[in-house]
Amino acid sequence: MWRPPAAAATKSCSKFRSRPFDYPQNDPGPQTLLTGETPRANLDKLFWLLARFGGYAGVINNMGARFTASAADFSPLMEELGAQGLGYVDDGSSNRSIAPQLAAGNKVPFSRVDAMIDANPSQQSILAALTSLEAKAVENGHAISIVSALPISVAAVAEWSAALESKGLALVPASALMKQAE
Repeated sequence: MWRPPAAAATKSCSKFRSRPFDYPQNDPGPQTLLTGETPRANLDKLFWLLARFGGYAGVINNMGARFTASAADFSPLMEELGAQGLGYVDDGSSNRSIAPQLAAGNKVPFSRVDAMIDANPSQQSILAALTSLEAKAVENGHAISIVSALPISVAAVAEWSAALESKGLALVPASALMKQAE
């Protein structure tokens, strides 16, 4: 996530697992928010996640293309985020996601990921993705990405980020780029 240096913020997002279209062959693991569950069951899983640590500004999905496309299942989660004043970052993995509409309807600050930096976890691919993201940030005034905590990814982002200030860019948390709902 990049923005001019003066706009940097300090909050993080908590990642929740939700049902992909190919579940259970592709199982995100325990505490996964599922389609067809009762709203209470999914909200209990959300509360479990939110109780793990504090200081977050919102949540980001992990997988979950089926969940984020289901208004019946996703709406209670967005209602709860709105009630708690938390934001939502869509990981960009599904063009069927109804997150923008639900976020707007529940006054949830929202943003969407532009790129996954280490989809191919090689030094050359990661640096190429970072260069592309940098260009998008310059073009649009900001860009949001996600990256895993693989050692190669962390090292590449650390090296790359050292030169951002000289380019008039800054690494900021996604919460700094969430659009406030009206």
